[in-house]
Amino acid sequence: KSIFLHGDVDFRKGRIQKLYDVSAEEAGRMIARGDKERADYRYKFIGKDWTDTRQYSLSIDTSKIGVDKSVELILDYLKLF
Repeated sequence: KSIFLHGDVDFRKGRIQKLYDVSAEEAGRMIARGDKERADYRYKFIGKDWTDTRQYSLSIDTSKIGVDKSVELILDYLKLF
């Protein structure tokens, strides 16, 4: 099963700032760099846009329900199989 986790930029920045103890600006650069690397890798090996949610079994907006609830949702989802 494939799962796509996403969240709005402010949520992601806040999480990165806390996890790595960096400024909002640095968190933004880290997110941009990571997203570009992920996009390039996925396109190179699969030929698809990594943000196209149609290619995933489950898509979760972590900024709406939080990380802990996202983990619970994924575990519940995996129990179906």
